[in-house]
Amino acid sequence: MEPADRPERKWYWKENLDTLMQINPGLVNRLRSDPGGGIGYAIAPAQTGRYLCRTQQGIPTEPLFEHCPVAWGIRSDQEGEWIHPPSGQRDWLPAFSDRDLAHHDLFVIVRMGLGNEVFDCYERLLCAELLREANRRIIAVESRVDLLRAALTLYDWRVLLESTRFLLIYGTDIRDILAAFWKRYAFSALDDPLVIAGSGPEKETGELTALVDRAVHQACQRHRALAAECLAQETNRRAARSRGYARKVLWLVPGHNYLQRCCVNALREMGIGADVHLWVSSTYRFVKRFEWVRLLEKYNPDLLILVNATPSTFFGGPEISQIPVRVASWFVDNPWRFVRSSSDFVGVDFAACFDGYYVPYLEGLGVNALEIRTAAGLFRPGSREKSSEGPAVSFVGELGTRGFWDLDTLVCRISRELGQAARYISEEYAKHPDGPVEEIYRQYAVAERFPFHGAIVELVENRAAYLLRKRILESCSDIGLVTFGDREWGDPERAGVSAKCWSGKRVDYFEETPEVYAGSQININIFHPQCKSAPNPRVYDVLACGGFLLTTENPGLRDEFTDGEHLVTFRTTEELRELIRYYRDRPDERRRIAESGRERILALCRYHDRMRVFVGLSDRKSVGDRYVDSC
Repeated sequence: MEPADRPERKWYWKENLDTLMQINPGLVNRLRSDPGGGIGYAIAPAQTGRYLCRTQQGIPTEPLFEHCPVAWGIRSDQEGEWIHPPSGQRDWLPAFSDRDLAHHDLFVIVRMGLGNEVFDCYERLLCAELLREANRRIIAVESRVDLLRAALTLYDWRVLLESTRFLLIYGTDIRDILAAFWKRYAFSALDDPLVIAGSGPEKETGELTALVDRAVHQACQRHRALAAECLAQETNRRAARSRGYARKVLWLVPGHNYLQRCCVNALREMGIGADVHLWVSSTYRFVKRFEWVRLLEKYNPDLLILVNATPSTFFGGPEISQIPVRVASWFVDNPWRFVRSSSDFVGVDFAACFDGYYVPYLEGLGVNALEIRTAAGLFRPGSREKSSEGPAVSFVGELGTRGFWDLDTLVCRISRELGQAARYISEEYAKHPDGPVEEIYRQYAVAERFPFHGAIVELVENRAAYLLRKRILESCSDIGLVTFGDREWGDPERAGVSAKCWSGKRVDYFEETPEVYAGSQININIFHPQCKSAPNPRVYDVLACGGFLLTTENPGLRDEFTDGEHLVTFRTTEELRELIRYYRDRPDERRRIAESGRERILALCRYHDRMRVFVGLSDRKSVGDRYVDSC
C-alpha cells in the first residue's frame, strides 16, 4: 500500500516529544535534528495493532514521515532482514516467563526498535502485579535513530514516559551508553536484572544482548557492594550522634511539589531546618534504590518524610530500617493506591493521612496512624476589592483524563470483565456520588480476583471524578464558566460542551492561581471520590486567597467551616445554577462570606498548624512517649 492510499491514522510524534521534553530535553533536541541519509526500513500495520518492520535494500521510495526516513509497506519482492517480523516468525526472539517477572526487578530491553517488546513487557508487568504499582523497572535502549523516530511516531508513549517504571536511553553504542549510565547513577541498579533481546536482526541483536547482559550483571554486583559499604558508614556515623528531637526534616518524594514547598516553608518559619530533594535530571522518575543513603549524608536529617510512599514502595528495599533516622509517611491521596500489606511499612515509625477515613486501614497494616489534613498553601496579602474583569464562575484544576484514559484501555485488554465493571462503577458514582465508590466495586465478582488496590483505585476513582466534574461543569457552561488547566480542557472529546469555556492556559500555582481565586466572582470546587471526610487543598486555597467558594458537600467541611458563613455547598446541578445566579447578583454577601472564610483559614488551617502536629509526634516518639496524638 502506497502512502497516498493508506487510511488516516493518528501519529504521535509531537505529543510524545512534548512529553519527553519535560524529562530529557537533550534527547528531544537530537531527535529533532535533520535525520539525513536514505531510507533503510519499511513498516506496515499488523492485525494485532502493532507494526511490522524490516530493513529495506535498493528500492527507491519517498519517506513516510518528513522527520523520519522510513517507507510504508513491505513488498513481497523486497529483500532484507526482519526487525519486527510477523508473529509466526518470532520464535527466535527470547521470551521471558511469569517466573522471570516474579524474580527480577530490572528489565533491560536491548535494541527496542519500534517498541513492540517494550509494550509487551510493560503490559505483562501490570498484569502480573494485578495492576499494583511496584518497583519493577524497564530500561529500553536503542542505537538506531530512524527506528526510534518511527517508534515515537507510530505509538503513543506518553503513559510509559510519564510513569515511574520506564526509562528510554538512546546512543550509537549501547555498551558505552549503559556504562555511562551506571557510572553516573551509581546506585541505580536494582536486584537481579534481566536483559532481553529486542528487535532483530537475530544474530547481531543476540550477540549484543549477551555482551550487555554480562556488563549489566557486573555493574549491579559492584554497585550493590558499594551501596552496602555506604550503608554501613552512614549507620555508624549516625549511631555515634546523639540528637533526640527533630531539628532537620527532609522531604524526598517527587510529586506534589507545591505541597512539599509549602510544608518546607512552614517548618523553616517554625525554626526547624527543612529541605526537599527532587531528582531534576532526566532519570528522576526512575527512582534509585540506594540513592537515599547519599542524601542522608548530604542533608543530615532527623526526620524523613515521604509523600504517598514508604521506603519499601518507593526505594524498593528494606535497608532504610537499619539507619537511625525516623521515617514518616504522609498520604495526601487515597492510601489504597500505594500500600496494601504490613511489609510495605518496614522502617516507618508513623503514618499520617489527609483524611481520617483511611486511618483504620493504615492501623490495620500495623502502623501508628493519624489524620493530618492538607491546608492552605496560597495567600494574598490583605483583602481588596475584587476585579470586575475576573471570571463570573471559575474552576482551576485537572479535568482528570490523564489519570485514567490510557489506563482504561490497558485494563480492558488485560481483563474485559474488569474494564466493564470499572466503567460501570465510575458512571454510577458520577450519577449518585453519595456512597463510597469502593462499596459499589465490592458488589462485583471481579473484585475477588482484582482487589480494590493500586491502579484499580486510580482507574475507578479518577474516571468517576472526571465524569462528575464534566457533568457538573457542563451544567453551568452557559452562565459565565471559565476553566483553567491543561489542553484537555479544550478538547471536546474529553471536556464535552465545557470545552468552549477553557481559558486556553494552565495557571502557575503560586504566581497566578491566587489572582484567579480572588478575582473570580464565584469559584467552584468538586470533590474527588477519595475525599471521604476531609476537604481537598482547593477549599483551603480559595478561602485563603479571599475567594468566594461554591463546593460540593463533604462531611469534613463541618469540622472546620459553617455552610453559609465561610463557604456555600451545593448537592445538585440545579442547586448549583440557582446559587450561581443568586450570588452573582449579591456582591456584598459574597464578599462577607469570602472574608469570613479567609479569617477562618488564617486562624486554623495553615501548613504551620499541620506541621506542628507532624514534628510534635516525631519528637514524642524519639523520647519514648506513648502514642496519643490526634489532629
